[in-house]
Amino acid sequence: MLGVPFVIVFTGIAWPLSTRVLFRFTLDEVPCGKQPFDEEIAKFVARYPRMQQALRLSSAPPHRLAGWLPARRSTRSP
Repeated sequence: MLGVPFVIVFTGIAWPLSTRVLFRFTLDEVPCGKQPFDEEIAKFVARYPRMQQALRLSSAPPHRLAGWLPARRSTRSP
């Protein structure tokens, strides 16, 4: 009964404390730049095109999936 309010309150206290005070992150720029990340993403896309398609479909809104899904068949007999 009191667990959820305590979790909400203590998460609200712990999150800013841990991200802004205790474990402050001060890196402004990645030392190696953006190029290595872009190269790895290009390799992943080239190696796993089916996975990329699955990720796109899983993140698509339902109305976009209508053309990809088979038509629904009626199971009732007349």
